[in-house]
Amino acid sequence: METPLHFTDKAKRDITLVMACRAGKQQAFTELLSHYRESVYFMMLKLSRNETDAEDLMMEAFARAFKNIDLYKPEFAFSTWLFKIATNNALDFLRKKKLRQNISLDSEQNSVKYTGETLNPELKLIDKERRSEIIAIISLLKPRYQKIIELYYFEDMSQDELSKTLGISISAVKVQLFRARNLLSELMKGTS
Repeated sequence: METPLHFTDKAKRDITLVMACRAGKQQAFTELLSHYRESVYFMMLKLSRNETDAEDLMMEAFARAFKNIDLYKPEFAFSTWLFKIATNNALDFLRKKKLRQNISLDSEQNSVKYTGETLNPELKLIDKERRSEIIAIISLLKPRYQKIIELYYFEDMSQDELSKTLGISISAVKVQLFRARNLLSELMKGTS
C-alpha cells in the first residue's frame, strides 16, 4: 500500500498501522483505537446527544472499520475513512431511532423496553399486542411499501442492498422509503 506524498506524518503512521491490522497484529488495532477513540466518541456524542448511545456508536464504528479494514484505500487519510463510517453509522442509528419513536416502539406508555431481564407475563402480553398493532398498521400500506419497510427496518438492509434486492435505483429506494415512512406516520396518528 503506497502512502500519498501529501499525507501528514500522522496519516502515514495510520497507514502503517492499517497494514499491520491487515496482517492480524492486535497491537496495531489497539493503537488506532487509542488514537481515535476520544475524537470519534465526541463526534458521536454531538450527533446522538446521549452518552450511552455515543459510546455504543463509537464502538460499533470501530468494529465496522476493522471488520472492513481490507476495503480501506489510502486515497484519503484513515481518520477520514473512519469518521465517514462513524457518521454513516450514527445517521442510520438516529434515523431508525426516529422511526421507532414515530411508530411508538420506544414510547414509555406503549412499549416494553428490554433490559436483558426476563419479561413478566403481563409485559410480554403488552409487547406482543403492540407489535401486532404495528404489523397490522404496516399491512395497510401498499405491498411495495410494506416490502421496503420490512426489508429496511426488520431485515436491516442498507439502501444499496434494497436497490439490488428490489431491482430499483438508489434514488427510487430513497423516494419509496420517504413515502412509506410518511404514510406509516399518518396511519399511526390515525390509530392513536
